[in-house]
Amino acid sequence: MNRTVFIFLICIGVNFQVNAQTAEQFFKTGIIKYKIGDYAGAVESFSQAIKLNPNYEKAYNNRGIAKAKMGDYEASILDFDKVISLNPYKSSAYRNRGVSKEKLKDFNGAYADFVKLNELLPGNAYARKKVANLKPQVTTIKETNKPEGKVVEIDDAYLQTAPQPQSEVQVSNKVERDQESTSSLQKVVIISEKKAEDLIAFGEKKEKEQDFKAAFSAYNQAINQNPTNAVAYNARGRIKSIFRNYVAEIDINESSKSYQEKFDDAYESTELLKGDFGAIDDYTKAISIDSAYAEAYFNRAMSLYNLKEYALAIIDFNKAISVDNKLAKAFYYRGIVKGVLNEIGGACLDFIAAHKLGYAEAADLIEDCQ
Repeated sequence: MNRTVFIFLICIGVNFQVNAQTAEQFFKTGIIKYKIGDYAGAVESFSQAIKLNPNYEKAYNNRGIAKAKMGDYEASILDFDKVISLNPYKSSAYRNRGVSKEKLKDFNGAYADFVKLNELLPGNAYARKKVANLKPQVTTIKETNKPEGKVVEIDDAYLQTAPQPQSEVQVSNKVERDQESTSSLQKVVIISEKKAEDLIAFGEKKEKEQDFKAAFSAYNQAINQNPTNAVAYNARGRIKSIFRNYVAEIDINESSKSYQEKFDDAYESTELLKGDFGAIDDYTKAISIDSAYAEAYFNRAMSLYNLKEYALAIIDFNKAISVDNKLAKAFYYRGIVKGVLNEIGGACLDFIAAHKLGYAEAADLIEDCQ
């Protein structure tokens, strides 16, 4: 790469920093921060989007979801209220608000929201289930405070159904059954892990052959076999990255289409997958399973880089390097990002480190540093 290209990279960075961010850019940043678990940062970005566009319905909805993730249910309800005032037919807002109200034990309010959700989405299984579950808890009778120090009487019905003490023989038999059950479960886990490894190997083979649809299917099956396999999530994220599916709008609604059907649609049309799926989701899941997974940090950093979220990308490159200080490509691409941010000295140090670790592409950029 010649010096002109290097300077061009720097110019891109300068322009990106100088130009004021739009509401849509803040919104996108908020989604990314949410997906990597930075909920406070997501709230801040959605708030910036709302400041620029006070009627930004999706920003209010997503900010509410992020606040709920932080356990601030009262504040989340205010955001969902705003969404409904802007769009009384926004079904996800009623669902989200219902969830927050239920968390606060406002069963009457939650019930009303899920009834409304059922009206807006007739036949929706989730809405019907929530209405049925909440109905017994709905009450119009206010409970009075019991006098302090008064002993609360025990419900006789509980005494009649309370578990009786077990004999030593019963306990012994139960322990034996539990041991047998544990042994069987361990065998199932081992078989599932083996199947998952075989599926991952098959997926990697298909990925090399550029049969990405077959690879995706294999990785997806591996995750179904073993939902705690970090390698499978990381691999599935790679496939999504190929289709530039780096991020999707937050949406906690259940989808009418299966994961495979969504991928089939995207594979044929090369459009972004819809719903709460994306490469960043899978990399983040892999990291949550294995916090020392350097490759997953690197891959997530690359997705963030492609989204022009340079500061967040550097954080992940830093983490990848701290886990594996011989990961040459992490030094190289961190140098690229630093160049974009006009941090030329730091970029050159990273290119030198990458080259020392055998990353040949860094050679030309080292020449430009001199």
